[in-house]
Amino acid sequence: MGFFKSQLFARITENGRHFVTRLKNGAYPLITGENLKCRDNTIDVVGKRISDVLPKLKRQVLDVEVEVSFRRRAYRGKEDDTCQFRLVAVYNDEARKYHLYITDISVGMLSAEDIVALYSARWDVELIFKELKSRYAMDVVNTKNPQIVEAYIWTAILTLIMSRRIYNIIRENSTKKDIIRQVV
Repeated sequence: MGFFKSQLFARITENGRHFVTRLKNGAYPLITGENLKCRDNTIDVVGKRISDVLPKLKRQVLDVEVEVSFRRRAYRGKEDDTCQFRLVAVYNDEARKYHLYITDISVGMLSAEDIVALYSARWDVELIFKELKSRYAMDVVNTKNPQIVEAYIWTAILTLIMSRRIYNIIRENSTKKDIIRQVV
């Protein structure tokens, strides 16, 4: 997900689904437990806000349980609520800061590194959808017939797969100079 709304994440979890997203700036969840313990010079993080812990961290990966507060719509007005999620912080050497991810996926299901890889794959999926819409006109299907829509989707996906395969074959069998000449 590319946006942050705690109430939506709670509903996703309540419905047996999963999510991974970046923690938005200004969100300060309370750390309630540690999933990954470090042995050397660690600071106690439980009971503290993530914003207080990050400046003091020296480890590459922080994997903790957090409590997120949010408001739910109630019958009359709004009602405060909390939800438990998993927070993964991974230090990015290039950016010189931690990238923070929040999820409901358990440690037993995916490691902290897998959470980062899963979120990164989101961009690949978005680029594929963008290509399907722009090159294969997926956003202008002029029918409501489900069979025709499904056939159109499969045609676009198969065309995309074949064009990628052909491109890779050409790239493997061409020299760097040939590829540069084709692009220019």
